[in-house]
Amino acid sequence: MMNCLRFKKKLWERPEDLDFEELLFALLFCSFGNKKATEITKNLAKLARTEKGLMYLDPETIISINGIGEGRTSVIMAAIELARRQYQLEWPKKRQIKLSNLAKHLKCRLEGLGREYFYLFSFNRSFGLIQEHLLARGGADAVNVYFRDIIKVLVNDRASQALIAHNHPDESAKASPADLQSMQKLKKVIGELGIILIDQYIVGLDGIYSCKEVGFLKSIAA
Repeated sequence: MMNCLRFKKKLWERPEDLDFEELLFALLFCSFGNKKATEITKNLAKLARTEKGLMYLDPETIISINGIGEGRTSVIMAAIELARRQYQLEWPKKRQIKLSNLAKHLKCRLEGLGREYFYLFSFNRSFGLIQEHLLARGGADAVNVYFRDIIKVLVNDRASQALIAHNHPDESAKASPADLQSMQKLKKVIGELGIILIDQYIVGLDGIYSCKEVGFLKSIAA
């Protein structure tokens, strides 16, 4: 069990020196004390996998860990929301962006997550980002998104262009035949509405895959 007084001193004076599990310990137990604190912290870290992965755990998943109750789950969710808001402040809104920056943004969002997420980005004619949408959360090997939901969002945003993205947990980012087929169908459907599908990005263990370029974005994924 960690010495809380010594740990707090380290947290206050050199927070950058703390690893992922130590930061979780500070959130969960430093003010309470718990004989099983280290074990519980390890279980949460294993479930989240990475610091970024922690941001995508829902309350039901966190509270399912034995030893973490509603109070500590609330502390974690509040910390995650504060971090997410700060991250969003740094992400450009309604201005022109580079696809390379968008790819890096997606890499930070999706790498290391244990289940699939589907994102939709809407743009105006001059490539200004209108909005970023998380349309669906899936399981470890699939995420279901309906074309009607994508169309509804793009029409509401008055978008002229769009880019879709999802991740492959624990797999290569290379597009599957189903990924490419769905992209072609969506391109045709929204094309009839005068909306251009720019690309589909896939984030995996080995980098980011561009379906338009049909290959890995090596310089971006590095």
